[in-house]
Amino acid sequence: MLPSVLLCLGIGSHAVNGIVSNAILPSIIREVGGQERAFWIFSLFQVASILSGTVTGTFKGRLGARQLFVMASLVLAAGSVLAGAAATLELLLVGRFLQGFGEGMIVAVIYAVIPQLYPERLVATVFSLTALVWAVAAGIGPVAAGLLTEAWSWRAAYYINLPLVFVLLVLAAVVMPREDGERTATSRKDMDMLPRLALIAVAVLTISFVGEVRSIGAGALYLVIGLTILALVRIWDRKAHSPFIPKTAFQLSGIIGLVMWILLLIAMASSVRMVYGNAILQSLWGLGVTEAAYAMATLAFAWTVAAWFVASVQDVRQRALLICVGISFIALALASMALALAAGSLPLFVASCILSGLGSGLSNQFLTRSVMFSASHQDRDRASGILPTLSNAGIAIGAALSALLAAISGLSAPGTSELVTAEAAVQAGPVVFGTMALLAGIAALFTFKLRTSLIR
Repeated sequence: MLPSVLLCLGIGSHAVNGIVSNAILPSIIREVGGQERAFWIFSLFQVASILSGTVTGTFKGRLGARQLFVMASLVLAAGSVLAGAAATLELLLVGRFLQGFGEGMIVAVIYAVIPQLYPERLVATVFSLTALVWAVAAGIGPVAAGLLTEAWSWRAAYYINLPLVFVLLVLAAVVMPREDGERTATSRKDMDMLPRLALIAVAVLTISFVGEVRSIGAGALYLVIGLTILALVRIWDRKAHSPFIPKTAFQLSGIIGLVMWILLLIAMASSVRMVYGNAILQSLWGLGVTEAAYAMATLAFAWTVAAWFVASVQDVRQRALLICVGISFIALALASMALALAAGSLPLFVASCILSGLGSGLSNQFLTRSVMFSASHQDRDRASGILPTLSNAGIAIGAALSALLAAISGLSAPGTSELVTAEAAVQAGPVVFGTMALLAGIAALFTFKLRTSLIR
């Protein structure tokens, strides 16, 4: 019972903190300004999650799951205090970075210890539970943030983490394994991980700076530089004494590589909804903070229903088909959101959110299982730890690309107190959402190749 409570709170905390700013972003911009750099509130959280999540599998074997989890929880608490007390956007961004670092490690540790906390016959069920937790938290978090903002202030959405951290620390002391087999001493060869980690930070930050520029040429240059650095890190990691990336990562010829590409592209595409969805609902259709949060929460509720409905599916062919259908739903949902903005139709926009949620619910848990059970025993910790990292990378990169598209198309509204104006949402919104739908379409194409590999 207690392991399941820890799992739900830890993963739920990451889901909530990753997207809680969706609901309160317009309120933050009105108070501290910086609408042109609003995407950093999402990107820095995800960049920090990438850094901590990437090395969790390696550090878990040296420090133990319990110590690592406690450290991560304390970092989350520090970041939450700083973000809640921030008087400027810059201080808020520092707080979000610390939050992301703590959350990335928390969820990666939880994924890594699932095989230790549960018997093998229950592991598949537990992964189904994690999909439901993500969905429920994604629905409750923004709504709760909206209610707190209207009742007190957007700052309460960050302070609420403090009692949560206390509960996590208590549960960790009781549930989390003290030892993870035989710990290994840190050697000089092991320290080669630190330069690779630093390069990953440089690469993702470089790509995120795409959102700072105002031309396609400059944005493309940042993107190419960042992707080149990541490719070099991948080559270096394969030859390293302590690799932290699965050997078959991003290889289109295998299951793990295909799933990683799908998760990355879907996260990138969905980030446009995270950054601009609530702001558009408030500016274009005049919804309040809580009303907009409820509208966006329909996605999470649909996700929950779909995930619960298909959780018992065991046939490999059916799972593969659900992955194809689910990812296709997400691509179609983003395209229909673009149509909803062009037509000014709130019902179509909300229906698109529901369709996107159904797609995530149908596919997410089976994508996760495919990676976990396709990885070798040696790579299992790395594979489990890098799953949330992939989503974080996609959101960080996608948020920056969305900001670039918004600046070029005129969706963002510099010089005003609003993140998005109603006129800009109708005129430029379809371009931005439609472009990101193309990324999801590529992911949908990859699912058909994945289906062939799964049923082979």
